[in-house]
Amino acid sequence: FPVTIDIEIRKGILIPFGVYVVFVWIEDKRYKGVANLGPSPTLNGDINKLEVHIFDFSRDIYNQTIKIDFLHFIRNQIKFETLDELRSQIAKDCDVAIKYQDEAENI
Repeated sequence: FPVTIDIEIRKGILIPFGVYVVFVWIEDKRYKGVANLGPSPTLNGDINKLEVHIFDFSRDIYNQTIKIDFLHFIRNQIKFETLDELRSQIAKDCDVAIKYQDEAENI
């Protein structure tokens, strides 16, 4: 199963809330991913956090230092009416992220 990292944001945020294409660095190896920065409006979340979904990765990285490179803003946060709508949008966001990363690697 893919790994998702959840990090509570406690200091000032320098970029807008939303969904981003990211690269995640773990032990000097780069992985592709997608991230959501901010609360979880569909789930009535009120805690600002960074959720990073790493593609093709399934190791336990609890208590490890990672680096996240924000590459591209995909969209603003949206409150969806149902979890199925949220899941569908997440799948679309992942497709956008993978396409963007594949194109960036070919430059």
